Amino acid sequence: MEPSVRVAVYHSNSDVRLEQRARPSVGAGELLMSIKASGICGSDVMEWYRLPRAPLVLGHEVAGVVEEAGPGVTRFAPGDRIVATHHVPCGRCRYCLTDRHSVCETLRTTSFDPGGFSELVRLPAINIEHGTFLLPDHVTFEEGSFVEPLACVVRAQRLIRLQHGDDVAVLGSGVSGILQIQVARASGARRIIAVSTRYRARSRPSVRSRRRERAACHGRSATRLRRGFTGMTSTSCRTSIRPSASKCPGGGACFSG
Repeated sequence: MEPSVRVAVYHSNSDVRLEQRARPSVGAGELLMSIKASGICGSDVMEWYRLPRAPLVLGHEVAGVVEEAGPGVTRFAPGDRIVATHHVPCGRCRYCLTDRHSVCETLRTTSFDPGGFSELVRLPAINIEHGTFLLPDHVTFEEGSFVEPLACVVRAQRLIRLQHGDDVAVLGSGVSGILQIQVARASGARRIIAVSTRYRARSRPSVRSRRRERAACHGRSATRLRRGFTGMTSTSCRTSIRPSASKCPGGGACFSG
C-alpha cells in the first residue's frame, strides 16, 4: 500500500475535511518537512478569496523538522529544526534588485506541496534557497510559526523607514496589528495608537451606530492623524487602504499590509 499522510482540506470556513493523501516524494535539491506547527493566517479564513480556489490544503506559516533531504541538498540534513516560507522571490529580476520583492513574478508562482495543514510538506529547491532557515533550539515550533507574519511586519516598517521617536498609528488590531505594535515598540516608537476596525453592534443599533460600524469596516474609525504620524493598516477590509492613506498628512507615511 502506498504511504500516505493526513491533510486538512479546506472547502469553506465551515467545512474542513481530514483526508489521506499520497506521501510527497522529494527530488534533487528538495526537502521533505515534518510539520510541527502551522499558523492560521487571516487570509486563510477570507472566504471571498479562498472559495474560488477550493478545495485546497491551506497553511503557510510553518515550522518543523527535516524528514528527508533530496540529492544535492547541503545546507540542511534530516533532524534539523527549520522554518519555511511558501512564496519566495527570484532575487534577480528588476523588482527584486530594487527591493520590490512583493511584485516579483516568481513570488506569485512558488509554493510548497501540498500546504502547511499536512503532516509532511515537500519544499522545492527555490524555496530552500530563498525561504528556508534553521530554527534555533531555544525557539519553540509554535514561536517559529510566527516567522513569516513577523517578517512581513519587519519589512513593512523597514520600507516606511520607521525611526526611533516616531509616532505610529496602527489601523486594525488583529494578529498582524499586534505584531506591528510590538515591532514599533521595539524600534523605539514614541507613541503608538491602535484602532480596531470593527465595532460590536448592540441588539438594536441606532442609525448612528450602524454608520459607525460601516465606517469602521472602511478604515474610517480613527480620527484624522496629526502631521508626522506613521500609519500602518493591518486589516483584511479591502476598502480600508484609501481611507487610511488619507489619514497620514504632511510628513507621515502609510503602509497597508
